[in-house]
Amino acid sequence: MIVVGVWESGFTDEQLFVEWRMWKQTIAAYQIKDWRMVGNVPGCGAYREFDRIADAIADIDEERRIFLIPGARETIDEIQPVKNPAVIFGNYDENLRRYVTPAAQAARISTPQDTDMFAAACLPLVLDRVCR
Repeated sequence: MIVVGVWESGFTDEQLFVEWRMWKQTIAAYQIKDWRMVGNVPGCGAYREFDRIADAIADIDEERRIFLIPGARETIDEIQPVKNPAVIFGNYDENLRRYVTPAAQAARISTPQDTDMFAAACLPLVLDRVCR
């Protein structure tokens, strides 16, 4: 499995460190070996760094791609199982809709309030579903 994310913009160094810890702990708990992030959190590691989301997903077959997108028609519970999936998260500034192709899937987390959530908070919910 591959997990791709984008660091939140406008965070202080302390906030980015907390975000990094949330990603890192969850990635480790689910034993994800291929963790890719767009951007850099100084002093933190354990992920492959990319400048753009297009670069981070370029080598991933389209049918393996599962994009988490607020407002997507399907929920994460309705996605089709994929062998060796790549779960791709954006951030406040990075709308992933333009990367969704007919072969890829887009999903949202069903919540009582129709809103977006920070990717690091969504990560364990999505991995729990996709790793079943």
